[in-house]
Amino acid sequence: MSAETVEIKLFTVKDLRAWLYKNQVIDGLTASVVTKCRAEAIVNNPYVKEDDPVAAAIYDAGQLAAYTASFPDEINGERVWWFSSLWCHEAFQGQGYPLIAIGSLCEAREGEAFFDMWGAEETVGIFNYLGLECSYFEEYVLSKRFFSTELLKNRISSFFWEIKEQKKCRLKSITEKIAAAQYEIEYVNFIDEELYAFIKTNAKKDLWTRSREMMNWIMAYSFIHQAPLSNRVDWSSHFSDNRSRYWRSGVKVIEDGKLVGFFMIREATDDLSLKYIYYIEDKKELVFEAVMEHIVKLDKYQFSTRNKELRDFVVGEGFYDRQTVTKVSFSHPDSFRVPQDAESQGGDGDGFV
Repeated sequence: MSAETVEIKLFTVKDLRAWLYKNQVIDGLTASVVTKCRAEAIVNNPYVKEDDPVAAAIYDAGQLAAYTASFPDEINGERVWWFSSLWCHEAFQGQGYPLIAIGSLCEAREGEAFFDMWGAEETVGIFNYLGLECSYFEEYVLSKRFFSTELLKNRISSFFWEIKEQKKCRLKSITEKIAAAQYEIEYVNFIDEELYAFIKTNAKKDLWTRSREMMNWIMAYSFIHQAPLSNRVDWSSHFSDNRSRYWRSGVKVIEDGKLVGFFMIREATDDLSLKYIYYIEDKKELVFEAVMEHIVKLDKYQFSTRNKELRDFVVGEGFYDRQTVTKVSFSHPDSFRVPQDAESQGGDGDGFV
């Protein structure tokens, strides 16, 4: 790295807006730095200001070396920032370019706190260097075990066949149990005042409860497109905004005309992920049944959640064969205290924030 050849470019909300909606050429701003889908979400965030720097690109001798993007949120009444992407060209790895990208945005937003969720080990190291603390939360990933047809034909592997038959019986039992459950579902794409009041009342262990404005932004804007013909899509961006299958929704669970639960789910090509869940405590199992019905209906290879009680419920139903526990990193200022029993909801920028 040579200081003479390194150039830092910061892009504001105003820059992204001009590039997106007016097709203006902004020097250095391309879909390789921030995809248009991600950029549109950022400029429509409820807490952005026109002069906010929201993306940074680092060039070395004219070549893109690293970039990152960010968006604001509100935590405990204060505006804060999240990072939503970080990339470094392989030719420039190990030379500190990601640190320059992140550091330049932090410096530009001096006085406002930065956070990062679900960072890779390298990213956590950068934030530690910048003075952030790191806490970890568990995410539970349940998945299916596939059996080869040829293997099943082998007499030596007859016990695999028995396992498959047992699974059919369990699925029948789950289906019958779901059919007998008495609840209605309402799918929503926005959160009104009544629903938000329910969320706040039942957000007993939330690390923090997002504002209604932020939750509606999350539901309205995504960093991802559904692209059924993904084989025809240009994948030159390092943070692609395309998935062959991508659907998400808010789900209200209603019993006898009364709202008893609410959750947000995201369906991608091979997995189903629960990002937020709120429920009246004595209706917990009914709400879990509603989640289970989506799991069975959508029949994805894997399901993930950070809610331990829901994990235990789904495991008990026997729909998935395997379980792994991953650690989700949460980088935050030292002044932000993480309660011991706090639960983390949401996700990375490519899903529900």
